[in-house]
Amino acid sequence: MRRLPLVSPLDRMIFLRAQPYLEGVPSDVVSVLASFTEEEFHPAESWVRRSGKPVDRILFLAEGTVEVARGRAEPIVVEAPGAVGLVHYFAGVEDAPAVRATEDTLALSIDVVDLEAILEDHFPLLHRFATRGGEELTELLRVLGPARPDEVGFDTRSETPLELDLVHRLAAARRAPFLRGANLTMLGELIRFDDVELVEAGEAVWSPGDPVDRMALVMDGCFVSSDAAARAPAGAVLGNWDVLSDGQRVDGWVASNPSRVLWIRRELFADLLEDHYELAVDYLQQQSQRIIEAWALGGEPA
Repeated sequence: MRRLPLVSPLDRMIFLRAQPYLEGVPSDVVSVLASFTEEEFHPAESWVRRSGKPVDRILFLAEGTVEVARGRAEPIVVEAPGAVGLVHYFAGVEDAPAVRATEDTLALSIDVVDLEAILEDHFPLLHRFATRGGEELTELLRVLGPARPDEVGFDTRSETPLELDLVHRLAAARRAPFLRGANLTMLGELIRFDDVELVEAGEAVWSPGDPVDRMALVMDGCFVSSDAAARAPAGAVLGNWDVLSDGQRVDGWVASNPSRVLWIRRELFADLLEDHYELAVDYLQQQSQRIIEAWALGGEPA
């Protein structure tokens, strides 16, 4: 790898604005990001990164193509404009896969320490990363089929929904995987401003093709996917990983018995992420872990 001072500040911004992960990010934020990047040139057939270490730099490809190892499966091909290392970094992977340039490749790289500092100060960038991750998962699930929801092993089989007072609502919200580290103030905001709804047996919370505008936390009862391939008991979260995107549902969920859901609307969730950086980081981490799981099943980056 060689670092070459060949790219002007303006060119850096142009290259970064072409990145799908940075689409729609304000110019002033892209400018900050560009100021921390360095140019890297990787000749064809050279190693960009070897396996066995955590991701320490994120690469935004300006020209060229790389392959990202994927165990025994065929490697993932990433072409410019594309990002390398973001998903594995957010997922907290300690043993990141090897990356090899298949042709002469020019990239802008940024140290993850610098990226963390920028994310903490510039929420629009973090919001875009989470939105793009949701779009990525939606496309993967469109090909691979709906995935199991985030379950925590708690199920209530009562035919009559529980009366959900404040304590029960807080306890149910705490069971959601990406809310386990949330403090009571954050959870209080969540359950105060959004609503709990009773869904009768046989009713759907949504169907494939419906617009994405909210997620549903199962407070009690149980849901089954529209293809009957997965169950979502109390504590499961439905539609959480793509809630920030503007796409359409790739799955549907039907109540198997009278059940209650806490609706968490996109706007409220985005506000919570902006106000609570730790929640946003946890959300990105778990979203990225699911993208990697889908890649392991043969899915390709969108």
